[in-house]
Amino acid sequence: MLPRGLKSIILLVVLLLISLGVYLSPLRVHVPYDLLPSVAMGPITHLVLFQFKEDASSSAVRDATARMLQLKDNCVHPTSGTPYIVSAKGGKDNSPEGLQGGITHAFVVEFSSASDRDYYVKEDPVHMAFVKSIEGLVTKAVVVDFADGIY
Repeated sequence: MLPRGLKSIILLVVLLLISLGVYLSPLRVHVPYDLLPSVAMGPITHLVLFQFKEDASSSAVRDATARMLQLKDNCVHPTSGTPYIVSAKGGKDNSPEGLQGGITHAFVVEFSSASDRDYYVKEDPVHMAFVKSIEGLVTKAVVVDFADGIY
């Protein structure tokens, strides 16, 4: 039988260790991206980079870029019937670094969740029609998505 004072000290130490473990666990646990539930990721940033064909007319490029930005208002959620793209911006490359690799235009599109992004990429008929409409104008497209703070 342990003395009463020693029991209290042991209990206090155990509780402190448990508390410390709970406090530090988010700093130590690495969960691979593909195992994270989409709601845990939070907002998704969707980067789209285009290299328009050299022979594409400036009016065709302007039209395509305007339509790309209009997707924010034209793409509607399948259940709510309301636009679901949080924000969209983009423009023509103007970097002095010379590291574009042929990319001429960049766009940043934000979704509130991975499921919204997934619908946009895989199913949204407005987005799918846009992608099809620029096939003859674009030489190269690069798309990178990320959730801020998940490495």
